[in-house]
Amino acid sequence: MYPCVFLFWFAFYGVSTVSRVSAWRGGSVTIPCFYGDRYKTCVKYWCKGRLWYLCTSIVHSDSPKEGKVSIRDDPDQRVFTVTINNLTAEDSDYYWCGVKISGGSDAGVQVYLSVTDGKMPVM
Repeated sequence: MYPCVFLFWFAFYGVSTVSRVSAWRGGSVTIPCFYGDRYKTCVKYWCKGRLWYLCTSIVHSDSPKEGKVSIRDDPDQRVFTVTINNLTAEDSDYYWCGVKISGGSDAGVQVYLSVTDGKMPVM
């Protein structure tokens, strides 16, 4: 398959995000999850766990806040963002950007969040 064709297919049909994010303990992080046109009206979600089929759902776009985690969908830009506040070491883990597919397998992509001790530099 030609790379351009693959990129077009992925951009139109797939879900994508960064593969790894680092953040400071006590801070917050916002992770973008991009999706294709066909998912504009679908429910988006964020789940935790190394394996897709075992991940634990944390928040959904139809119920956008759960504790320190919130999700916001922008269908016009085809992106949903997940924000996690008051980060702790226990938040370091694998997560998934997911899209609920009616009558089919959900679409998703994995991201690793690493929370480290330290302080932000003063400018």
